[in-house]
Amino acid sequence: MPTCPGCHETFDVDELDDHRVEGVHHVHCPGCGRALGTYNEHADRE
Repeated sequence: MPTCPGCHETFDVDELDDHRVEGVHHVHCPGCGRALGTYNEHADRE
């Protein structure tokens, strides 16, 4: 379970806020809105 470094709350993965913009997946804390990660969905996968 991820813990936000901003508000120090712990959340289940399915509770996190996320959205996609042009193939980039952005994940945010549902409590304070802090960005928790950005993932490129177009990266080469083996």
